[in-house]
Amino acid sequence: METGATMKVSVVICTFNRNKDCRATVESVLHQIDAHPYEIIVVDDFSKIPFGFDHDGVRIIRNSENQGASASRNIGAKASRGDLVCFIDDDTPADPNWIKNILIAISNGADIVGGEAEPLYSVPPPKWWSPNLFGFFVGINNRDILTGNLAVRRNVFNEIGYFNEELGRKGAELVSCEDIEFRERARAAGLNLVFDQNIKVYHKVLPRRLKIDYLVRRTWGQGITQSILNKRKDKSIPASVFAISRRNFRVLIEAIRQKAIMFPVIVGIAFFLKTAFWFSVFYTSHFTTLR
Repeated sequence: METGATMKVSVVICTFNRNKDCRATVESVLHQIDAHPYEIIVVDDFSKIPFGFDHDGVRIIRNSENQGASASRNIGAKASRGDLVCFIDDDTPADPNWIKNILIAISNGADIVGGEAEPLYSVPPPKWWSPNLFGFFVGINNRDILTGNLAVRRNVFNEIGYFNEELGRKGAELVSCEDIEFRERARAAGLNLVFDQNIKVYHKVLPRRLKIDYLVRRTWGQGITQSILNKRKDKSIPASVFAISRRNFRVLIEAIRQKAIMFPVIVGIAFFLKTAFWFSVFYTSHFTTLR
């Protein structure tokens, strides 16, 4: 087994219509401290303006049509030549020690590692906003491994396969959970997964994602995701983020404790999103054609 010190690191970034953000993310990977990538592969998922970056260490693959996040990650992973394949989102600059801390975790025996996505707010969040309660919907404050901050030993793909292309973002569709499905498949195969908070990225949170209408759209997409999983009878995914569980109850109580004055608003929004989710599951299961 390759150790972190001897591994070639490939970094895969998938982008779609976010050229400026993607350039900033590529720069953050190029300017790592103490550990550097063997290659950076940017998969441009048929953006309106083709992505460009002039650097010998950056290879760009442009899809001939919009294929979605999961398919694009798979294209990048298969095209990569490193022993370790790292994934980061195009709007998520890496901490300067990102690769170094990934290699430390890999050297300690991990097959798959991931870390936290801290928020980069472009405007102050609204008073009712709770990153612990609503962060899941904008990809921040995670406590488990997600594709926006992920590293995988190459042999893992040979053992369990690649990302499920039925899931994941495609165009404006907010279907998700391809990372959770991949993660749980790896756990079922007995692989060693490590979540390390020292492996940090910084996810840009735009003003539109701090609005209730976006959370509703995102919740609807989560319902479509659940319907796809129900159709496949996939039992590898843990209970929905909307399930009644000790963890979700603790998160809700903590959010209310921190913002006691906003108690009615927080509870109202949480209830509304839960209702929208289950209506989405019902509607898409019975009246639409799923992927």
